[in-house]
Amino acid sequence: MKMKIKFYIAVLMAILILSSCNEPETLPTATHYTRVPRPESLTSVVDTTVTGKYRVMVSWQVQSMDNVKDFNLLRTFDNPADFTTVALNYTNTTYVDSSMKSFIDTLLVFYYVTAKGKDNFIGQNSDTLKVTIIN
Repeated sequence: MKMKIKFYIAVLMAILILSSCNEPETLPTATHYTRVPRPESLTSVVDTTVTGKYRVMVSWQVQSMDNVKDFNLLRTFDNPADFTTVALNYTNTTYVDSSMKSFIDTLLVFYYVTAKGKDNFIGQNSDTLKVTIIN
């Protein structure tokens, strides 16, 4: 009796294993990465205000503005792991950042941009732009 039960369990397991092996299914592509264009070609220009304060003009491009509602620009000083938002729901592709912290010799500033679609999906981050300001 025990032998028959073990046999039936083995046959049942074999049937389940063989019948459940279908062809692998392809996963759908995450559409929020493609429906909102990724900001590209970040550039910067460093200059000073009339009072001698440093400012950084950051510019970027997107392939199409058709599904872009606005942008978020994030910045960090010295540590590219600790970003904070400096421009939220910003609608231009150029931003002038004049809120630099005090420094003696050299200041590293890192920026990246995200685009938000008209459907409120957020696209991929741009590459990180590293700006070096020398006093």
